[in-house]
Amino acid sequence: MPELEGALSAPISPDQLARDIADIQQAAAALKREEPRLEPQGLGFEAKAELRSARSVWIVIAVIWLSVASAVSCAIGAAMLLFG
Repeated sequence: MPELEGALSAPISPDQLARDIADIQQAAAALKREEPRLEPQGLGFEAKAELRSARSVWIVIAVIWLSVASAVSCAIGAAMLLFG
């Protein structure tokens, strides 16, 4: 990719840089107008997703704990019937 190396080392005029930044800003504004659903709906978007994830982990832990407690109590009850 020698053509890229030459492009990266070539000096960039300040006018070209300003035009490129303006083009990017115009494109971003057009995208926001055309696709408003892509914008986050609230400030806590990531926090809500993290909270849902944390809740689901606690539900799984509770289900596992109750399953183990149920199995242990059944084993104790079976042992009491057999040996009691």
